[in-house]
Amino acid sequence: MEYKKAEIMVYIANGDLVRLPDVPFHFSLGGQSLHEGADITGGIVQRAGWLGLQTVEFEGWQSTHSIELSYPNGRDSNYLFEVSRHFDIPVQDGEWLWFPAMPLVAKIYKE
Repeated sequence: MEYKKAEIMVYIANGDLVRLPDVPFHFSLGGQSLHEGADITGGIVQRAGWLGLQTVEFEGWQSTHSIELSYPNGRDSNYLFEVSRHFDIPVQDGEWLWFPAMPLVAKIYKE
């Protein structure tokens, strides 16, 4: 399978920044589930998906808190992911590092 490649900026809990140029990546969106409160109100909860980076492990990769991904894709070429540890933790599978991640979306504030 051919994967897209991106420049990756990894932000680690100790304040370090790791730059990984030209890295194959794959993101799969997490599932959704219906949540119903005690007062019969409810909503849909979006679970974290998985962001995979085909790279060697680097110091502190398990303590990554966010990942910035840039690749040429027109106006949508920059993405920011929050590494979520609510249900899963980062794992290594062969030459891939997998992070439970949620894409962060910036929206213009309007009153």
